[in-house]
Amino acid sequence: MESFADYNSDANKLPPYSVRVVEIRRREDKPLKAKALAPLTFVAVLGCVLSAMLLGISIHFRDGMSIVATVNLSLLSSLIGYGNKWTLQLPRRFRKISKHKRKAATFNRFPTKAGDTPHVSETVANPEPEKQMPSLPALPNPKADIDFAPKGDVVIRYPKGSFLVVRCSEDIARELYFAPEEIEYLLEHAWAYRLLSLIGTMMLMGGVICLANARIENQIAWAGAYMLLGSSYWIVAALPGKLHWDTTAYEVVQEALSDSDLDAKGYPSLVSETFTQALWRAIVVSKDTSWVRQSNACPSTKTWDDWLDRARTYSQEVRDYETLHNGKKITTWEIPPWDPQECLNKLLEADSKDRISHSMA
Repeated sequence: MESFADYNSDANKLPPYSVRVVEIRRREDKPLKAKALAPLTFVAVLGCVLSAMLLGISIHFRDGMSIVATVNLSLLSSLIGYGNKWTLQLPRRFRKISKHKRKAATFNRFPTKAGDTPHVSETVANPEPEKQMPSLPALPNPKADIDFAPKGDVVIRYPKGSFLVVRCSEDIARELYFAPEEIEYLLEHAWAYRLLSLIGTMMLMGGVICLANARIENQIAWAGAYMLLGSSYWIVAALPGKLHWDTTAYEVVQEALSDSDLDAKGYPSLVSETFTQALWRAIVVSKDTSWVRQSNACPSTKTWDDWLDRARTYSQEVRDYETLHNGKKITTWEIPPWDPQECLNKLLEADSKDRISHSMA
């Protein structure tokens, strides 16, 4: 799922020492799955067409061995696909409903006497207004419970010294980055899968033996079909992952920094001269430095601890605002007028002088 999160935010092509900010939201509460119309779908259709063509050629030449081979090897792919069919289950955070809400939801739900009907939202008809019975309150909606979960912002550091700051809820952070995903296979029992594998192996061996005894014309047709189909699968495997997955359940909103290039894709920040400047820009958006230590983004020294404290202090004053670019509102994070490289150089110089004075003492 980390790979899915990367191509979902399209951050693999960031320039060195640059920072990009995105916000990922849940657009629809639907499962993540492969696209119905994807490159792999067209390859499957191509395989089906080639099987029909091979079957027609075998019938044309009245080659029984080729017919048996075509049927066995064509049904083999469907059998293996059935045995390996799976469904992706993303982890969700458990939300507990309070006891008083559960009691309210079940209040007066069932009739108390024979012939009575539930009257959760029913008003008794009475010609006398003063004796009108008030209607009971509507049932509470469990989904309307207040979510007290903190934000799950994630900072990703890439090998070239670039950073991707993902602003999202904790639920999305669990789904895409932290909690392990679960795969539910259609065949849950091991013995059923082994039995299906045995049947597939027998079909493969039978198909190969029959194909070896087929006419040379059919063997040449089979060789061409396999070369075409194999090349198609290799090409599909080389395509970007976003072409295979249905990402409509997530909405990726591009955000920018005050020094970002709004004409570039994803609004990356201007390329920094050093890694320290890129690190400072990531801290500005996250407003936290604990992730720096956890990801080993800087050395564990007192000088860097002092620098991180100052960076966190200056980042607390940063506010975001909206910028209008080409008729589109873009959330922009302001970079304070603080030179992180100069501050680090001064701290390193002071630490060097302290070490020299201690050694001479």
